[in-house]
Amino acid sequence: MTSTPQWPLINSGDPSSSRPSTANPDAPVDEPQRDRAERFLHDAFRDGRLTTAEFERRFTSVMNASRRDQLAQAVEGIPARASSALTVMNDRFNANSRGRQAPPLPAAMPSPGTTGATLAHLSGLISSIFGPLVAYSIARPGTYMRREAAKAFNFQLVAGISFVAVAVIAGIIDFGGLVPLAWLAWFGFTIYGGVKAASGQDWANPVNRLTHLSPLPTDGR
Repeated sequence: MTSTPQWPLINSGDPSSSRPSTANPDAPVDEPQRDRAERFLHDAFRDGRLTTAEFERRFTSVMNASRRDQLAQAVEGIPARASSALTVMNDRFNANSRGRQAPPLPAAMPSPGTTGATLAHLSGLISSIFGPLVAYSIARPGTYMRREAAKAFNFQLVAGISFVAVAVIAGIIDFGGLVPLAWLAWFGFTIYGGVKAASGQDWANPVNRLTHLSPLPTDGR
């Protein structure tokens, strides 16, 4: 099994390059570079190329990196995806040729913290902002659970404010049907956020994107 950076941290001319550029190592990290590093680490973890502890250590380094060389160090040395697959298939072929039971193919691994992140979203159904706030406070900085708990808290806060506004507007225009519609939208977005968190996806709630109200930082810090 070989190791390779495999990820274009800093593209200085050739966007297809898989090796981080050594030019301007002290240059500050921008958010697109940080986002690509996060996605790369998530992919490596799902492929089984990183343990949970290694993923969280590297993820924390990515979140705290302020220079490009720090970002490059956080993703270097990860086993290559293609080499990993070839190694597994070679082991199975050798085992079959010798009459032994082939080792099982590694199962896909969920992103770390998906259970806690899912519960953070779904807890809003019975506790509004308080369940996500508790999940955020107990989650370690830089973890997936902390990021999703922040998103869940921000959405529940916006939903609570929206319910009050909808109730006032419904009373003014004498249209009680607005309240059930708002409730259905809140229920649907809460459930959908939990489903996305369970799959390990970095989903942005359109309600929060529209309102730009984010009291808790969603970068996991």
